[in-house]
Amino acid sequence: MNTDLVRNDQQAEFIQLFVGSKWAGNATQCAIQAGYSEATAKQKGYALKRKFSSQIKEETAKLIGDSASLGLKGILDIAQNATNESVKLAACKDLLDRAGFNAVNQIEIGGMDKMSDEELQAELEKYLKANVIDVTPEAV
Repeated sequence: MNTDLVRNDQQAEFIQLFVGSKWAGNATQCAIQAGYSEATAKQKGYALKRKFSSQIKEETAKLIGDSASLGLKGILDIAQNATNESVKLAACKDLLDRAGFNAVNQIEIGGMDKMSDEELQAELEKYLKANVIDVTPEAV
């Protein structure tokens, strides 16, 4: 961790708690757990979160990097052991995509040299809309 601004163990503890504990992301609880007064924890947590935002970002990236092998292990386990075939297929596709073996989508358009600018624009918009993936969460 870059300790340029961290002046004591309590501040370092706050950063570690904010990034990788059961209170991660909750500045008030992290301040309390780091030993700051409950009476001022809300204000102190907010101030610490802002003051150490670059250290928090750095530690978060490090934690994600350190956890990547766990994610890979999980996907491999699903790909090998899932009982649902569509779940297994999705895990296999995800592994291939991440390895750079994703499917190539190609669209062949003929006769474009005879189209007007407006027709070309309409054709382009049609194909762009056809390749949009809706990521809106489904209602539960």
